[in-house]
Amino acid sequence: MAEGANKTYKVPIGPVHVGLKEPVTAWLDVDGERIVNATIRPGAIHRGIEFMARERNPIQIIYLAERICGICSFSH
Repeated sequence: MAEGANKTYKVPIGPVHVGLKEPVTAWLDVDGERIVNATIRPGAIHRGIEFMARERNPIQIIYLAERICGICSFSH
């Protein structure tokens, strides 16, 4: 690169990526191999679980809670 030429590139990651457990969107501003800025936006798959659970009885909410997260559904 020429002297004084500052080229930054925006690298998008997500919302679904094999290296991430949950969907999240990230934009990285990179200058060569150096990350200059990072913008992270979580909550890419808001499904309104609280709103759906509002009108259900506790037994129905158990089955709804199992579908909140595919990774940890056994612990719910």
